[in-house]
This record gives sequence, C-alpha cells and structure tokens, in this order.
Amino acid sequence: MYAFFSESHAQNLHLKITGKTIDETKTIDAIGYSKTHNNYLSVKNEIDSLRNYLNTLGFIENRLINIKKSNDSVFSAKLHLKQKFNTIYIYYNYQDVNTSF
Repeated sequence: MYAFFSESHAQNLHLKITGKTIDETKTIDAIGYSKTHNNYLSVKNEIDSLRNYLNTLGFIENRLINIKKSNDSVFSAKLHLKQKFNTIYIYYNYQDVNTSF
C-alpha cells in the first residue's frame, strides 16, 4: 500500500511601499501598513487603503506611480504624496446652495 501526501503551501506575498522621496517614504513608514498578504487582491487593497488614509491626512493629490513584482513573492509599490493640505477653503455663492435640507 502506497501513501501519497500532498502538501500545499500558500505562498505569502510581501509588500514594500516607498515614496518618491526619502521624506515621503518616512511618512509612509510612520503611518504603517500590512506587509504580508495572501494574494494580489489583498496587496492592491492595502495600497488603496493607505492612499485613502493619506487623503484624510491632507495628501489629497497622492498618486500611485507603479506596482512592480520584484520576484515571486515581493511586490513593490511607489507612491507620490505631493503637497499636504492642512486647510482647504471653499468659496461659494450662497444663492447657489440649496439650504432647504
């Protein structure tokens, strides 16, 4: 009698996110993000979540420059944070705004 054993190892994917500059990379590292993922969708979702969080911090023009697969298990993403906005003023004509809410 022969016994066959099939062992399946799910390969973890590793994510490294850097900024366009050293200061941007320091900002990203200070915020933190999950570096280990089960699949590419999880990697992409983590990048999207970080970008959304950067929006809430005032980096409303941040953009994803690229995502590269460095090898079988490592993805590298590069972001450009651009300018941080601490205050945004919105000027409007009060007659154009519906106040009947």
